[in-house]
Amino acid sequence: MSASAGTVASVLCFIASVMTLLIGLIHFVQKVEDLDVKFSDCSFFQEDCNGGWRNVFTFRPNVFFDLWTPMVFGLLGIGLHCRFVYHKIVLNYMTYAFFMIVTALFANVGYVGLCGVFTAAFSVACALVCVIVRLMGEMGIVLLDLGK
Repeated sequence: MSASAGTVASVLCFIASVMTLLIGLIHFVQKVEDLDVKFSDCSFFQEDCNGGWRNVFTFRPNVFFDLWTPMVFGLLGIGLHCRFVYHKIVLNYMTYAFFMIVTALFANVGYVGLCGVFTAAFSVACALVCVIVRLMGEMGIVLLDLGK
């Protein structure tokens, strides 16, 4: 049984998205590992007693996006292989390549040290595979059947 070039590209991009999700999880754990809730050290209305907690769990855009970007991109990349997400993000392997480049630049390189850099390099390689597959004539995206 041989796999089409589109299937190979989809599998590689799926692996890159799983790696991105793992980077997001590791980044989150690194952010919260020393976080604790102060109770007895605080007065009832003491300002900033648990400021460390608020600095992680916040909707301030610069903190929020920094914390959640790798996980969101990882989940989106995995979700591309679900029919309800696929048509909303990628249309063909050129847009898939663009998605993988954006993932590399914004959700891989700046996170979790060399692991993020290597994952970004893999994501860029996946983008190149997508471009090659599109140039080979593949018009649509091969969705992986994750339900089997």
